[in-house]
This record gives sequence, C-alpha cells and structure tokens, in this order.
Amino acid sequence: MSDELKPALTPEEWRAALDNVFVLQAMALEAVSPERGNAVRGIALLNAALPDDSSYKITRKDVYVMECAASAIRAEYGSDDEDALELDRLAAKLNALLPPEKPAEETEVERRERLTREVFSTPIGTRVVIDGKWGTVTGNLPNGVVVVQFDDPLKG
Repeated sequence: MSDELKPALTPEEWRAALDNVFVLQAMALEAVSPERGNAVRGIALLNAALPDDSSYKITRKDVYVMECAASAIRAEYGSDDEDALELDRLAAKLNALLPPEKPAEETEVERRERLTREVFSTPIGTRVVIDGKWGTVTGNLPNGVVVVQFDDPLKG
C-alpha cells in the first residue's frame, strides 16, 4: 500500500457539504447509490452527518491516538515495526475520510452566493433526512426554502 491516500472530498466539497444539511444528505445519498456512487465519499459524508457526540463518529482525535500509539511502538521496537506501520496506514485511512483541519477561506458574500446556488439547485426528487424523517424534495421557493414531502410512516 505505497500509494498515498487522497482525501475523500476536496476542501470546497467539504465546505459545501458541512454548510448545508440538505447538501450533505443529498451528497451522501448520491455517493452511496449503486449507479452513481463512490462509496468512499459516501462513508466520509455519512461520518460527517453523525452528531459530534456520537461514539461511532471518526474524529481527528482518533487519528491522533493511532499516530501516538504508532510513535510509542516505534520508540520501543524501532521504525520498521509492523504494528507501528499498520497503525500509520489505519490513521491515514481514517484521516482521508475527514474534512480538512482548516477549511478554505471564503468571504461571507461568497458563502451566501454559494448557498443560494446550492439551495436553488437542489434537484426535485432528491431524498433527504430531516430530524430522522425521510422525505423527497418537491420544490424550491424563491426565498431559498426547500419544499419537502415527508414519507407517510404508516405506508410501507
């Protein structure tokens, strides 16, 4: 495994996903769809969608702990120790699923314009999850509101 792992998303894609819950959910669902998907992107986005206090969420602290453990093993057993190398590889895998540590700079005007474009371009038919309820985007209003038709929980 000599190839360097690249981040699952670009800084710009992360910024777009993390700024708008609808975009995050739409990107995650698209990424894991069999016909258009990229599973690595989907895993990264789904991880980002987890609440910050979730025990399942992969964090920078997890990566740091693995790197520290690898350093401790290296100090004790040498730089070629297989366990240390494996921990380095695992830390790199997890790190590739996380957003950049420092997001790319963006002015407030650029942010508003981007969010407006994203909201107005939310495709009709996009499946979203809001507060644990599934629904389908049925329209976009001029004021930036996305219209969602929620699934009827009584229909299966």
